[in-house]
Amino acid sequence: MDKRKKIIISILLLMLLFAPIVFYLLTSKKTPQITPERQKPISIPTIPDNINQQSYKINFKVKEESFDFPEKINIFTYEPQKIDEQELGDIAQNLSFTGEPIIEDDYYDGKIILYVNDQTYLTSSVEIGEIRYGLQNFPTINTKIDDQEIVQNAIDFLQSNNFTNSEENIITSINYYKIAPTRVDFEAANSENADIIQVNFTPNISEYPIIDLNPEKTMTYVQVMADGKIYSANTTRLDSIKTSQEVSLKNFQEVKKSINDSTIISINNGITYLESIPENTIQSIEIDKIDLAYFQASQKESIIQPIFLLEGTVTISTRQDPLPIVLYLPAISGN
Repeated sequence: MDKRKKIIISILLLMLLFAPIVFYLLTSKKTPQITPERQKPISIPTIPDNINQQSYKINFKVKEESFDFPEKINIFTYEPQKIDEQELGDIAQNLSFTGEPIIEDDYYDGKIILYVNDQTYLTSSVEIGEIRYGLQNFPTINTKIDDQEIVQNAIDFLQSNNFTNSEENIITSINYYKIAPTRVDFEAANSENADIIQVNFTPNISEYPIIDLNPEKTMTYVQVMADGKIYSANTTRLDSIKTSQEVSLKNFQEVKKSINDSTIISINNGITYLESIPENTIQSIEIDKIDLAYFQASQKESIIQPIFLLEGTVTISTRQDPLPIVLYLPAISGN
């Protein structure tokens, strides 16, 4: 066999050897490349601004070493629990209400059920899971008990009346109040001269409280009189609450840079109505405390996301002395 024939035969043998491999590469389907699903961006929560037009400077006096918050945090999603009317009736019976309730339809909150007598009331916005109980009038306080007993009375009220499941909640804070001179509202107090002690609970899903437009009230709270009697209680029952996507929080420098985006929520512990402050009378705001909390924009929202709770003092030209002030600042980083 001559040299040329040998080369041709060798080439043919190589082609036969590699043919199956080439055929497989040409006919096999390529595995599609899966693009990671992008997380839906979280919109900045709408925080109502209920104050007249102002022009003021915010002085952020918080020290960086006291800015002790995580870099990332999870947001929450939740579903309110529609209140079963029979169960509400059982709660009413346990709280000594008799007779049939009053039933009304509210434009915003839907069906409202009200039990009432000469001394107390129990009402529920059944479709959004809210239950409220309270005394009609503030009685005289003759004795005082210690905070430990106060807290236990609050827990016992929630458990014994099936108001909410306190085993799924943790206590986040205690607020102290005394009767305002007008006897219409409360004002801030200390533990020694308090008439009302408010025990604040939050779902056992985070160490940070869940608050709404009232920074002093959480999703579940019980107000106990200094003698141990229950003055009022409020809860939003949840069908479910769970962690959702992780988000980055603003760092110290981002907070300082965006401090003017904060919204005034409360002045003088809520005693001063924001709408009553005339235009351009707020001169300056000093912020000396910052905390992290979760903001429940409304009971119709399904997302609870973090905000910074800013506290300090405000100088108003129509007032002689500075007043305490609370502002909210969206906490999710834009970076």
